[in-house]
Amino acid sequence: MPKLRPLTIVACIQDDELKRRCLESVDALKRSGQLAKVVPWFDCATGPTPNFDADQTRDYLHHLSSASDKQATIVLSDALAKPTSDGPNPGYEPSQWAKEIIDPFEDWLLGTIAILERYQRVPEIDRVLVRNFDAAGLLDEVRLTAERLIYVAPPEPQVPRYPFVVRQIETKTELQSYFKLRHQVYRIMGYLDQKVEFAETRMEIDWCDTTAIPIGLFELNGQRETLVGTARVARMASSDVKIARMTKELAETDPRLRTKLETSPLLFGLPIFQSMPINGMFRLVMTTEPMCGELGRVIVDKNYRGMGLSGVLTNYAMLKAMEKGIDRLLLECLPLHEPVYRKLGFARIAGVAGRVIGVNKTMIAMELTPSAIEAMRLEGRTRRGIEIMQNQGFLCACRANDCHRGLYHLYRNNECPIVKRE
Repeated sequence: MPKLRPLTIVACIQDDELKRRCLESVDALKRSGQLAKVVPWFDCATGPTPNFDADQTRDYLHHLSSASDKQATIVLSDALAKPTSDGPNPGYEPSQWAKEIIDPFEDWLLGTIAILERYQRVPEIDRVLVRNFDAAGLLDEVRLTAERLIYVAPPEPQVPRYPFVVRQIETKTELQSYFKLRHQVYRIMGYLDQKVEFAETRMEIDWCDTTAIPIGLFELNGQRETLVGTARVARMASSDVKIARMTKELAETDPRLRTKLETSPLLFGLPIFQSMPINGMFRLVMTTEPMCGELGRVIVDKNYRGMGLSGVLTNYAMLKAMEKGIDRLLLECLPLHEPVYRKLGFARIAGVAGRVIGVNKTMIAMELTPSAIEAMRLEGRTRRGIEIMQNQGFLCACRANDCHRGLYHLYRNNECPIVKRE
């Protein structure tokens, strides 16, 4: 069993009675074993509760983070959010104190839980705990925040038991599982807006899904295929009537999703053109480039992390985009994921960041330029990959020495991207 990561819960709470209740609840959850049960990846502890001087709090968080590259911290506070108006039901935004605490640690394993009078999601803050919480409510918010930290942490390497195939989603049942996995992971990540988070069908669907290419990663156990990962290539237009119809039919089964699809079409075709200040690129794309796409929703089930599967999904998505004639591929990601995409050929668009539509997190912008795509198209590996996709409809990703489809020669050094050759 891998060594547990250290997790420190820091209660920076102005109200003394509320602080006492939080600390007593966390202590009771620890002693009962409930905390360890819901966050089995962490060795949980509570740290000193620093005052509200931002410099002192940052110093303490830096002390924790510097102790180990595996250290994770959750800040639980009633000072993380402030109302955006004086009305009876205001929205909330991060406080200046929160920004001073969070911004220096964007590359660290730092989670945040804001304590508010009522449940209202706050941009950039992971979770919200209502002031009159009970132990079960506190436990659930800590669990979701800890699960997000596991998703953003570098995973422990593991060897897959079965082979995988990656291909375009084909049936309505597959599409439903695809949207459900996205909802499951994005809820943990704190990306969902409040309406979608509590959608009865537990699916995450937006307008782009009516024109996007949906991609699934499937584990093969005998004849059984299990969806364990997703990706999509959003397009400014699509001729895939079948996917658009199935997406709309699934959204129709949930009033929240139906309303979202009806009221939020994108004026500029791709989410990045509305969330990021790249107006010059938008004009270039609209006037001189025939096809532009956006890579997104790259998700792997938490039980399958550490196998290189996000790279498999991204490689397939890039090939699929090239197959469909896309000449520029854009994406939005957290700053800590920039190195992952840079290795695949993407370059950061300097000075560009924005709050992503439907995700409610500030991210950076990256692109696979037309020249980079053209160079990839000339590679034999790319041509062979697209040929196999067109002929068989999928690419294989499994152990190189006993690849059940015999396709591992497509990958660098004849090695499957999941694990190195033994």
